[in-house]
Amino acid sequence: MSSRIVLLFSLVTLVGLTFFAAACQTPAGEITQVVEDNPLVGDWIQTVSGDPNYLRFNADGTFSVAHLHNDLEEVPVISGTFFYEDSILTLNGTPDPPSRQYCSGKTARFTVKFDQTGELILGDMETECLKFNFFTSKKNPWVPYSP
Repeated sequence: MSSRIVLLFSLVTLVGLTFFAAACQTPAGEITQVVEDNPLVGDWIQTVSGDPNYLRFNADGTFSVAHLHNDLEEVPVISGTFFYEDSILTLNGTPDPPSRQYCSGKTARFTVKFDQTGELILGDMETECLKFNFFTSKKNPWVPYSP
């Protein structure tokens, strides 16, 4: 009699864990991330031919890019979510941005390296949108921005 109770209890526990695991899954294409101690979080600047580009990685897993630092919040040229793991950065452009932006709903992946001075070097791996290519920074690395 007690082995049946143990078996029934085990079965109920297994079914409950299965439903819990299914409920915790992230829908396909959606990236959620809690960023703790991520070296990317913060504002970065890249200067190409004298013109600046600004890049912001937020602790909530979102990013934005603009040509003026003040535009990062309200009118970025690209925004979306990011995921960083094992020196690979994945960017997903916002599917339906509030204003006209490049790379909406597109994905890009880059290799990430930090040089000895803390500059961020993004190497191109793959992209669905050519506008993401300006992120690559072999000749023009991203440096931490401080106003």
